[in-house]
Amino acid sequence: MAKKKGPKIVNTSGKRKTAVARATLKPGKGRVRVNGVPIQILEPELARMKAVEPLKIADAMDRLD
Repeated sequence: MAKKKGPKIVNTSGKRKTAVARATLKPGKGRVRVNGVPIQILEPELARMKAVEPLKIADAMDRLD
C-alpha cells in the first residue's frame, strides 16, 4: 500500500530543568501561538519580545514566506 504524501509537519522539543517546550511547524496562515495564546498578546512583555526575536531575524533574512 502506498503512503499518502501530506503537508510537511516538523515537531521539535527543548528541555531546561523540569520544563519542556514543544513546537509544531506546519503549513498554514502564519499564526504563531505560545501555549495556545497568540504571540501578540503573550505576557509578560519581555517574554513576548524574546519569543518574537527569532521571527524578526528570519524575516530580515527573507526566510519567511
